[in-house]
Amino acid sequence: MVVDDNNSDETSIKIRFNTLCRQFENNKKYIPLGDYTLSEEEDISYEMTVNNKRYEAVYYQQPEITDSIAFVKEAQSTLLSKYTEEQLANPSDEIKQEIRDAALSYTMDLYSKKTVWFMIGEYAREYYIVMFYDNEYNHADGEDL
Repeated sequence: MVVDDNNSDETSIKIRFNTLCRQFENNKKYIPLGDYTLSEEEDISYEMTVNNKRYEAVYYQQPEITDSIAFVKEAQSTLLSKYTEEQLANPSDEIKQEIRDAALSYTMDLYSKKTVWFMIGEYAREYYIVMFYDNEYNHADGEDL
């Protein structure tokens, strides 16, 4: 987690937030799931105070080629444990659907392993950006405690 060292006013934080959004959108290493930029008319002070609105943006890091290769091998292994090569070469509608479901599941899992997200924080009417980088490949599982 990284937090801005200096706080900003509402106008400046909207500019900083939108600049960060554009930087991630223009970086081919990341994929957004939506448009997170804020309009000039957005009253973040009111929305955060009265409506408890949370301003955040999430970007998924493109997998490394080694991650993609491992993904393909794992998917093939899983499917070959259930079906023969002949069945996979000429799949029934049911097998086709299972292949699509497995591919979607593996893809979502692969993309969700490395996310970057940031949000606007507020303290005493001063605003700051809080940024998080989640790398599930480095997730603590208790073995190094």
